[in-house]
Amino acid sequence: MHPMRRGAFVRYLATFALIASFARVGVGAESQPKPEPKSPSKESQSPQPGSAKAAPEGQAASSGGPSSTMPSGRPARIPFAELVRDAKPIEGLIKLYRKDDRLFAELGPTLLDRDLIVVISIARGIGEGQLLGGMSWGFGDDWIWQFRQVDDRIQVVRRNVRFTAAQGTPESLAVKLAYTDSILFSLPVLSTAPSGAAVVDLGTVFMSDLPRISGVLPGFVFARDRSSWASVKGFRDNVEIEVAATYTSPGTAQFETVPDSRGVTVNVHYSVSLLPQTGYRPRLADDRVGYFVTAVKDFSRKYESDRFVRYINRWNLVKADPSLEVSPPQKTHHLLAGKDHPLGIPQTDSRGYPGMEQGVRESGLCQRDRGAGSATGRYLGSGGHQLQHVSLDNGGSGFRHGAVAGQPADGRNPRRGRDF
Repeated sequence: MHPMRRGAFVRYLATFALIASFARVGVGAESQPKPEPKSPSKESQSPQPGSAKAAPEGQAASSGGPSSTMPSGRPARIPFAELVRDAKPIEGLIKLYRKDDRLFAELGPTLLDRDLIVVISIARGIGEGQLLGGMSWGFGDDWIWQFRQVDDRIQVVRRNVRFTAAQGTPESLAVKLAYTDSILFSLPVLSTAPSGAAVVDLGTVFMSDLPRISGVLPGFVFARDRSSWASVKGFRDNVEIEVAATYTSPGTAQFETVPDSRGVTVNVHYSVSLLPQTGYRPRLADDRVGYFVTAVKDFSRKYESDRFVRYINRWNLVKADPSLEVSPPQKTHHLLAGKDHPLGIPQTDSRGYPGMEQGVRESGLCQRDRGAGSATGRYLGSGGHQLQHVSLDNGGSGFRHGAVAGQPADGRNPRRGRDF
């Protein structure tokens, strides 16, 4: 046989033998009987301690112990007594429970979907830049918040009140479609209070860089493990929360007023209260006179070039007896001189009160209280944020100041008439 034909014939035989061997293996496997499944014994059928239980299709198996989630996949609520055990209760507008760095709060129907004004001030600063003790914080306006419940969470919403229009008009619908609120936090409901109110942890809100102080401290970040509650107080109409907030950095920044820039602590004070409904009428600002103003863009003003309305930031001083030409106010306003004044300065301030009283009298009001010095015992601490105060700046700015505020919708000053 020719050598080439002989080689081809050998390859053919090898291929045929390989195919035959595969065929024998397949036939043998099919001919072998399959083993019968063993029936489980009674011992194997009984669940063992700690073993996983079978779950319906589409649900994860759960262990024999207590589950951390509800069937819907949401976190299970903690028993109220267990959640607030060893916590310090604080009565007030919002029922609070202080425990370590957590601040549990009961949020019931009387607080949900209601407008609250949040006044932020620097209670203790660093004597440099905008971080001066007693100064307002907010870059132009205070905040209007709402607590809104969505499913099993409470949203902390900052309302957008800078753009408005007359209710029931096409412009009001356009404003609603064009501008939105800001959802700052979404807090899980941890438990249900005996009153039926949802319980959340406001520590997540306030024990954070909520005022965005890191924006004026480049390179610094909020450090929760180095921050603490300086004070938490509750009253009928308001709650006062002060955080000793520490900001950290690599230490490359240099401040003459801070010993070590790797840790800078700023006390931030939050005053939270329901927005009062008093029939307050805002007053338009006059460009010929200097005021602190609140600006709102009103789209109902069809024939104005910019549609901006500027309101004076002022107190809601109303006559106790409207029939009198000159009447005391319904509520007395107090101007406080803080304990940080050197001796003698409050007496110097008193020289200006007659002129202030004359202006108030010309507006139809009288018997305005003069400044209450620290000796009266009415001093409320550095940054007394609800009763107007005058503080001395020792940060090198060369001026004296008081916390100035304006309700961002109409310019009403909320810093009066509440407890501290």
